[in-house]
Amino acid sequence: MAYRFSDTSKWSDEWFIDLNAHQKLMFLYLCDNCDLGGFFELSTRKLSFDLGLNESEVKGALKGLERGYILSNDRRVLFLKNFIKHQKNLPLNPENKAHIGIFKRFENYKEKFSIDLLKLVNNEIKLSEKDIKSSENHGASKGLLSPIGIGNGIGNKIYNGIDFENFWNLYGKKVGDKKAVCKKWMALKIDVQNQILSILPAWKAQFSDKQFQPFPETFLNQQRWNDEIIPGNGPNKIENKGHPDYYSRQYEAKLETKDLAGYWAHLRKLGFTAKQNTLGNTTEWVKQN
Repeated sequence: MAYRFSDTSKWSDEWFIDLNAHQKLMFLYLCDNCDLGGFFELSTRKLSFDLGLNESEVKGALKGLERGYILSNDRRVLFLKNFIKHQKNLPLNPENKAHIGIFKRFENYKEKFSIDLLKLVNNEIKLSEKDIKSSENHGASKGLLSPIGIGNGIGNKIYNGIDFENFWNLYGKKVGDKKAVCKKWMALKIDVQNQILSILPAWKAQFSDKQFQPFPETFLNQQRWNDEIIPGNGPNKIENKGHPDYYSRQYEAKLETKDLAGYWAHLRKLGFTAKQNTLGNTTEWVKQN
C-alpha cells in the first residue's frame, strides 16, 4: 500500500474552497490514484464507476480542475502539476535512489506531451496566463485542452486528436483566425493530422519567400498536404506532370480530382494566387507581379 502526503491546509485554499463537491472528490481521487510521478491514465468509465458519478458529472469535475493538470496530446494521460511538490520530492535528483522511479515515469510519458514536464516541475519553465487563456479560447495550448471540448465544436466528446499547437507552431505562418483554424484542425482524422505534420517541413521548403506560403486556414481548406513534392538537390520541387505554365479553366476541367492538387501546386510555384469568393471557393488564379 502506498502512503502519501496530504496537505490539510488545502481546505483553506481559495482555489479548493471554490470547487464543488464533485470536483473536490475528483481531486482527492486523482491525488490518491496517480503514479508517483503525478501521471494518471484517463478512463471515463473507471472514474464513473469508482466515484459513483455519471459521465457528464465526471467531465464536469475534470473541467473544474483543469487549472491543476496538463493533458497529453492524445488526451489520454493527465499530469498533476503540483503533485511532486506536495509529496516533498523537489528538487528532483537523478542521484537520489528514491527519485529513480519518478524519472522513469517522466521518460515513459515524455513523447505524449508538448512541453518538457521535468523542466516545468523544476520551475525551469512556466506556463503563462496567455497559454492558459489560449487553451480556454481555442481549445488547445501546450496540452491544456479542456477534456470536454470547450470551443472546439465537438460538444461533450473528448478530443482524441493531435494538439493543434503542434500544427500551428510547425506551420510557422501564424496569421488569420486562429480559432477557425483550430476548429478545422480538430475536425480532421488523426491519421490525416499525422500525415500533415510529417510532410510540412518539406512542403514549406518549396516557398523561398514566406509571403507566398498560404494562410494556414487556406492550407487546410484546400487540402494542400496533398501537393506532390519530389525531393532533390536544394529545395524540394513540385512535380509538373506536363501542366501548362498558366491558368486554364478548360485544362483544369479535364483533370481528374486526384490530379487537381498537383496542378494547383504547380500554379502556386509559378507565383499564381487563388482568388476566392465569400464562400471560400476558388474563382480565378492571378499571377503575382
